[in-house]
Amino acid sequence: MKIIDTIYLFSYNDFKLRYFDKCSMTKKELFMDSNLQELGFNKKEEALYLALLELGQAAVSEIAQRAGVNRATCYVILNSLLRKGFATEAAKRGRKYFVAAPPDYLAQYAEAQSKKWRERAESARHIVVELSKRYKGSGSRPVVKYYEGVEGIKAVYEDSLMAKDMIRSYSDVSELKDLMQDYAERYFKRRTKKRIYIRTIMKLSDYAIHLKRVGSQFLREGYLVPADKFDFTLEKYVYNDKVAFISFRDRFGVIIESKDIAQSEKYLYELAWQAAKEYDREVERKLKNPAYAGDTSTNSV
Repeated sequence: MKIIDTIYLFSYNDFKLRYFDKCSMTKKELFMDSNLQELGFNKKEEALYLALLELGQAAVSEIAQRAGVNRATCYVILNSLLRKGFATEAAKRGRKYFVAAPPDYLAQYAEAQSKKWRERAESARHIVVELSKRYKGSGSRPVVKYYEGVEGIKAVYEDSLMAKDMIRSYSDVSELKDLMQDYAERYFKRRTKKRIYIRTIMKLSDYAIHLKRVGSQFLREGYLVPADKFDFTLEKYVYNDKVAFISFRDRFGVIIESKDIAQSEKYLYELAWQAAKEYDREVERKLKNPAYAGDTSTNSV
């Protein structure tokens, strides 16, 4: 079992030195110098948190302008920061204001996340032991590898580039672009260069629609299924004698290597593929309906 990601902790004084004592720096330079993505922030969350730090108490319009995002996107990211405790909300004279959590909370959050990952890794070890006891294959036991963090997810993708046959996948790609950033596009191009074909059943989202539209460029055939009926949150890859799982939400990956398990998953996938084809027709029909124009992320499609 290999732990890929490392969480870097820093004290409040370190944070002050890195951010508040650089007043002469431009906003772009300040954002580039930050390491908040090492604590699990995506680029937009990082930009908003730093904007909040600089503004103090601020309304959405001020935050959006400072961070360089539109108001709708600003609300979405603020809700994410609120859920994680990186920001707080207050009302004043009927208007909402937002305040960044103190910088020392970042260290507390990182410590809590580190503890959670240690506990999860320990649980995974116990689960693997129990699963190994129950598995009675054709003489060989499955090999299970567990990976953590963004680098761990990349390791799973790198392994899939060794596929000798078609990759079969189920995907919730709604968080893929923000989390993996440029790596995702580079991976698609490298897989295409290796002539590895992929079939994918994707839960409906704006990015899923985009991936389907450009699929022919990347040896990808995809079907869209409605999110309200198939709300899966993991990505699954089936290739060679392996079944891989990726969680963008919890940031971990698992690869199970077993000929029997992989073969069974391939048979099941063919059944799912035929069903997904029918759902995709219905999704595409509704997407062409003017009533859904501009609302491609709706679960009702």
